[in-house]
Amino acid sequence: MPKRILRVLFRARRAILLTCIGMWVIAAVATHLPAPEVSGIHVSDKLLHFAGFLVLTSLFWLSLLAYASPARRRVPTVLIVMILYALVDETTQSFVRRTPEVGDWLSDMLGTVTAVLLWESIAGLLRLGPIHHLPGPPTL
Repeated sequence: MPKRILRVLFRARRAILLTCIGMWVIAAVATHLPAPEVSGIHVSDKLLHFAGFLVLTSLFWLSLLAYASPARRRVPTVLIVMILYALVDETTQSFVRRTPEVGDWLSDMLGTVTAVLLWESIAGLLRLGPIHHLPGPPTL
């Protein structure tokens, strides 16, 4: 089963990467639009930050796995990129009349760490290693 999963990821690596980039663009734009006034819907913005970074980190992690990044490089890369992105995202919100908050950044980090722990645990349980040893698509 692990080899089958790795083959699927390998073949879908471009789609995974494009999805990751697309979601990242959507998230960056959404967090820099003026905050909407929505009445009747009460969702914690900390929960939204957590969920958003859980999804972004998951897509980024899957992209790196699909492109054969070993765990010893994948984990620090994901953590460093997501920490820096969250810092930039929070600090630049003040330019569009939104309020940067340390609590939001902490929620972002909690979503990031949760995603990394979840995916690395799954990869460890399934013994998913780097994909570079898999044969490429057949040539015609």
